[in-house]
Amino acid sequence: MKFWNDIDGGIFFNQVFRTPVAIGLIELFTVNIDNNRPTIILEFDIEELPDAPPAKWKRAEFNTCRIGLNCSEISSLTIKNTPTKKSLV
Repeated sequence: MKFWNDIDGGIFFNQVFRTPVAIGLIELFTVNIDNNRPTIILEFDIEELPDAPPAKWKRAEFNTCRIGLNCSEISSLTIKNTPTKKSLV
């Protein structure tokens, strides 16, 4: 996979981005682990800004795009180099 637009379930993402957005540099914001389900939610910012944002985003003068990935049915997990303030590739 080379583009954020290709992620399964990214319907809203493809409404605010009309062109493919290459997967590249991200800034990790949060990592949430729910051991009961088991689910991990990763939230991070990307460098690109939507080219077709909703009107309320325009009114709020947004300046970043945050993505949340919900990963479910995790059976094995290793996390390294967190926490960090560095951008990730």
